Amino acid sequence: AIFVGVPGPAPRAKLRRFYDLCGVGPSAAVEAVSDESDADDVVAPARDVAALAAYLERHSIDDASVRLHLYPCGGVERCVAYVEGLCSGNNS
Repeated sequence: AIFVGVPGPAPRAKLRRFYDLCGVGPSAAVEAVSDESDADDVVAPARDVAALAAYLERHSIDDASVRLHLYPCGGVERCVAYVEGLCSGNNS
């Protein structure tokens, strides 16, 4: 199995702190807004999840062999709500 980890939904400021702690660069979605007044805006990994799905389809990879791990950077409850939305088709 292949495990792919992406940060779950979290405020931009919190994601930046996690990136600094882990020593990795922030994603384009986090850096898209440089105005600190938007630091509390929640960034969801919709683009990352959609990109993974498109990659799997384009390369005919069985999605049962790939596992998506969402790091609960914005809290477990927010992450669970996001996954429930994905399962019901309500998150884009």
